[in-house]
Amino acid sequence: MAKKMKKIVSVASIVLATGLLVTAGCRSSTSDGQNAQADSLPQGLFVSQPPEGAVDLDDALKPGGDQVVVRARVAGRRDPFVAGRAAMVVADLKFPTCDTRPGDTCPTPWDFCCEAPAGIAEHTALVQVVGSDGKPLQTPLQRANGLAPMSVVVVKGTIVRGPDGKGAIINAEQIHVGPGGAVAVPAAKSGCSSGCEH
Repeated sequence: MAKKMKKIVSVASIVLATGLLVTAGCRSSTSDGQNAQADSLPQGLFVSQPPEGAVDLDDALKPGGDQVVVRARVAGRRDPFVAGRAAMVVADLKFPTCDTRPGDTCPTPWDFCCEAPAGIAEHTALVQVVGSDGKPLQTPLQRANGLAPMSVVVVKGTIVRGPDGKGAIINAEQIHVGPGGAVAVPAAKSGCSSGCEH
């Protein structure tokens, strides 16, 4: 019975993750409100050296083992951090951000607003830090150890792959934060200079 319930929770989590990943684009984000009683991030979560054996996120999304070490970028939504939860969206480094498009001056290039939502879901995953109950901790990851949109990270953990390689969730055990990262998410609604919207 416990095993069946665990499977149901995993499927429900994938559905939630898929919903988060496909809502990327030039839209206003949710509130940064936090719960009154926040959890603490576990000691040893952030490491000074990247875990060995890292692969690109796209490779990790392919069928394979549950234990992964993933290299990715904090990106995929206008606000890639889930408000009040230890969770964030990451994208494959090869998936082009808006600032790589000639003439595009989008203020939030990490949201991939000029890409189709289905394409974004294929190259992104939800990284979360969970407690003993298997649920994301009630504390934000943004700014923790310098985490920001566009940060390059190496994440070691357990992956639950979604159907068709979409909506994957990585339960992080270690996170290394490399160079890169925007100072803050602009308060105003973002917009692509090339006029694309989703």
